[in-house]
Amino acid sequence: MEVIERESLQENALKVGNHLLAELKKLAKRRKIIGDVRGAGLFVGIELVRDRIKRIPATAEAKHVVSRMKEKKILISSDGPDDNVLKLKPPMVFTLENVNHFISVLDKVLEEVDIDFDEVIYLDMPPIIIFIKITYQ
Repeated sequence: MEVIERESLQENALKVGNHLLAELKKLAKRRKIIGDVRGAGLFVGIELVRDRIKRIPATAEAKHVVSRMKEKKILISSDGPDDNVLKLKPPMVFTLENVNHFISVLDKVLEEVDIDFDEVIYLDMPPIIIFIKITYQ
């Protein structure tokens, strides 16, 4: 507790966490795959979706992002019922420079999986069932 008080780590977490959330919200405007950004302090969730309106989880994309970030020496995990929420929980000594680096790397990795929703077509029709008769000779 002495170190936390002496080094103002709570204040740092608040300041850096606010910067992190602000930068992630900016990133969400550029990357359509980000459906939501939420968090408190340095504990942040970044929800990845295939469709922002229908909130279709981007589970495979989240797995890819976690793996690619690990390759870039940044450890994050995924969580949530659909495993599509990137979870970031850095140490209290995380700095503004660390945030800027994280955002830069995440932006590049998200570019690999970002979806152009203008090309996706959704049909609101009931599923079609096809029966195929197979005969053996």
